[in-house]
Formats: sequence, structure tokens, C-alpha cells
Amino acid sequence: MTTLTSRDLSLDIARGLGIVLVVFGHALRGLVSAGFVDDSGWSVPVDYLIYTFHMPLFFVISGLLFSPSVQGQRAPLGAFVTKILVLLAWPYLLWSLLQGGGKSRWRGATR
Repeated sequence: MTTLTSRDLSLDIARGLGIVLVVFGHALRGLVSAGFVDDSGWSVPVDYLIYTFHMPLFFVISGLLFSPSVQGQRAPLGAFVTKILVLLAWPYLLWSLLQGGGKSRWRGATR
């Protein structure tokens, strides 16, 4: 027999807020690029606030949902850290190197 668990609506609301921030941030940057919004006024601090807030929000929500997703699969701390490094850290490092290398190459090409 399966049992239904109650859903925490606050996490859904937080995710929805994060999604709205992402969409608004991209739309705002598009409006600035198109010249519809001046980039010397209110848009700069709003853009900064959105882009410093929305990704950490998704990481916090992910962390809150992480523990219930692995209950019953307890592993020693060393094995857990190794698994996380294999699954998350090396793709992050690889992408950072690719993106950083590309940015320096792109900047050199435009000068």
C-alpha cells in the first residue's frame, strides 16, 4: 500500500519565485540590450540583485530536497564526498575552464 505525503507548498512558491526572477532578469537584459531601458538607472541594481539571488535560491531548495531523496541510502562520509566530487565537481571545473578559456579568447579577438 502506498501512502501519499503532504507537499510543502513553500518550496513550490520559492521555486516559482526563482523562475520568475530568471525570466524577468533575462527580459530585463534583453530590454537593455535593445535600448528600451537605460542601463545607467534602476536596471543595474535590479539586475545585480536578481543575478546574485536566484541561483543561490535554487541551490538552497535543492539542498532542502536532497536529504529526503537519499533516505535509506546512508553511506560513509568519505564515500558520499567522493560521489559528489565525481558527479558535480569535475563537470563544474571542466565547464569553468572551457568558459574561462573561451572568454579570454573572445576578448582577445574583439580588441
